[in-house]
Amino acid sequence: MSGFLPTPEQMKIFDLISGAWKMRDTETGNIAVNAVAGSGKTTTAVRSIPYACKRYSRIGFTAFSKEIATTLQGKVEGQCQAGTMHSFGRSLVVERFGNMPLENWKYLEVAKKEFPSWFTTGARGFKRIKPEFAAFLALTKIVREQNIAIDAVFADLTIEIANIAGAMGISLPSKSYLPELIGGVLRCLEIGADNPKTMDFGDMIWLPVHHKLGVNKFDLLFGDEAQDFCPVQQAFFMQLSEKKVIIGDPYQSIMGFAGADTNSFKNLTKWLGARQLPLSVCFRCPTSHLDLARHLVPHIEARSGATEGQIGQVVVEQLIRQAAAKDMILCRSNAPLVSVAYRLLRAGKPALVRGKNIGEGIVGLVEKLEPNDMADLNLRVQKWKEREIAKLVDRDANEESFTALNDQVECIIEMASNYDTVGEFVHGAKSLFGDDKETRPDQTILSSVHRAKGLETENVTILQPSKLGAWGETEESFQQEKNLMYVALTRAKASLNFCGSLGEGYEEGGLHGWVSTIANRKVAPSRKKRGF
Repeated sequence: MSGFLPTPEQMKIFDLISGAWKMRDTETGNIAVNAVAGSGKTTTAVRSIPYACKRYSRIGFTAFSKEIATTLQGKVEGQCQAGTMHSFGRSLVVERFGNMPLENWKYLEVAKKEFPSWFTTGARGFKRIKPEFAAFLALTKIVREQNIAIDAVFADLTIEIANIAGAMGISLPSKSYLPELIGGVLRCLEIGADNPKTMDFGDMIWLPVHHKLGVNKFDLLFGDEAQDFCPVQQAFFMQLSEKKVIIGDPYQSIMGFAGADTNSFKNLTKWLGARQLPLSVCFRCPTSHLDLARHLVPHIEARSGATEGQIGQVVVEQLIRQAAAKDMILCRSNAPLVSVAYRLLRAGKPALVRGKNIGEGIVGLVEKLEPNDMADLNLRVQKWKEREIAKLVDRDANEESFTALNDQVECIIEMASNYDTVGEFVHGAKSLFGDDKETRPDQTILSSVHRAKGLETENVTILQPSKLGAWGETEESFQQEKNLMYVALTRAKASLNFCGSLGEGYEEGGLHGWVSTIANRKVAPSRKKRGF
């Protein structure tokens, strides 16, 4: 613990975990740490482990990613077991059913046996799933993540699953095929869960929940990033331990479009009957940045001695000229990032757009469309877009579904303008996008705000800031948009710039007027879906 001086808020957490500060007899003993952006929540959790060892012998820590879990395990070696929920779940499945291989196409193989009419057979006997049922694997993932009961199908469930899939950019068939497709998904999951011999990635958490494995495996379990747990993660976390500590920031809940419970932190706190403790001091951001963020999260505080920092506005030409290694450029959508990335590359500046799966999705779609040349690609993409819009309208899809489709199409169109052949396009898509493994220290990083959560750097530029707060047709979805703005405003340690026009409220009150206007709204301004 040398060199570490805990804040009063951290000390309260340590004392409560160790038992030095007693809870009331009526309390459950569970703790919810409500931590603002940049407050050192993971550090606080790691530093609390020695205090927890005074009372508990079997301590676990669920981390958000494998990289974080590996780092944590090195810091708490011998004191607690750190891992992702998937790693914990996989070990429980193996313990119950025996060692088994990881098979990504597990449920597709089940479907081939149960629903042969869904497939066509090629000349060499290869079975290809028909377009009407192509979303099958993606839907098996959604049903498990949402922890949906697999023994019944009803109309509202079909609509719920379809809306989640649409918001994730998953292409679904017309309304007439959905009941058959979703009913088949539930049947295949039922078969795959019965005495499994193989598992895929989604099974690692879902099977332990389905079979109630690992109940009270730990005496105390920490859950990091609890604001973004999806329902099956919530269920798994709840059954793993007798006593629990959740750590998160409800104002950084931004993964609702991907199936997370938008009220996960609040719901877990309620279900656990947890004592809430704050971490309200941001150690990352300058005071001027926090003054903006405070319109959205009033209780966030600056650390003692924090600098004022810089806030500015730039045009695209300045952004390209000033961009340096390790700088981050953030945007609500991916297509504008792609445009700027190519301009950086043409200027001789290494750049990477975060999201390897974005590039993989684009390549997969282009290969599926089988264009003859670049002109044909643009034509086929537009026709594909029209077909997808018709499907979305047919099933009365939500706004997020239209937004995801439009962003993907705009990415392809922007990329297509930079290549002469389809082969060059495919190669470029594979190299333009990447994740942590593909990131180099000499690159400028471009990222959607969603993918930037948890990241920080000295200099950040928000591209096309008017896109923030422009979506959200319900109070719940608009709160996610406000949370997204909060995340964007709290990534920089020194300089925060805005590139592009700002939204309503800016002309009257500047940046503060713009952020305040969004903070005080319940839903986005009424407007037609962008691009449709």
